[in-house]
Amino acid sequence: MRISRLLVATWAPLWILACTSRQPNVDSPTQIPLEIRLAATEPQPGFRAMVLAETSDSIYAASEVLRAILWDERNKDEFLYEGSYWKKGYVGDSYQFLKDEGMGGRNLDARTHFYYFATVNTPAMAMKLVGAGSQYAWGYLDANGDYLDEGKTYKLNIPKDAPAEKFWSVCVYDPQTRSMLQTDQTFPSKQSQRDKLIANDDGSFDLYFGPKAPAGKEANWTQTVPGKGWFCLLRLYSPTEAWFDKTWRPGEIELVK
Repeated sequence: MRISRLLVATWAPLWILACTSRQPNVDSPTQIPLEIRLAATEPQPGFRAMVLAETSDSIYAASEVLRAILWDERNKDEFLYEGSYWKKGYVGDSYQFLKDEGMGGRNLDARTHFYYFATVNTPAMAMKLVGAGSQYAWGYLDANGDYLDEGKTYKLNIPKDAPAEKFWSVCVYDPQTRSMLQTDQTFPSKQSQRDKLIANDDGSFDLYFGPKAPAGKEANWTQTVPGKGWFCLLRLYSPTEAWFDKTWRPGEIELVK
């Protein structure tokens, strides 16, 4: 507990200032207000406690702001396709989160969105590299625009000839931790290279998500946990041109009634 409190007192103010869109653009520790930098270095626990007490309301408020930016679809540019609920990995398609190549400044909402959601950032993830690297799309809304219900069953169609020279995967995550969902399965995912998936007659694959596998669909089923939300991430490794020109696109996440 003492270690946890120390970590919170030391890093929480810095993390909030760096991440929340309601703060100025902080790219260097020297741009962080002096009192916050002192809170991270001052050896007296009482001083840290004082700063933490004064900023606790801001920390809780900032956490809610971060969650709202990630889980609210207010920015239509976040969607990958028109009329679809799949979202981009990078809002604005810039790993530096720049507007108009920097002429419009930095998109703080986009940066907040990414770093609350993910960890690793690299130019390759935002570049068009046909046959190399990887590309991503993620979804937390069904075909009707409703949040995914962990107690219900959903279907996702992956059309044939998925644009990935190596393999594709769909992984389920916990929206609270943004880490892989902990279930009874070894992997909370389905992967074209690793798993023996059952294909449809047209070469596509129907993936299922829910607390229990639909009869006869166990091979294509990923478990969800009642009482615990979820979202999914589509990964394409060594993506082909069909991904970039959008002649191929995944199906929407459909509720199975």
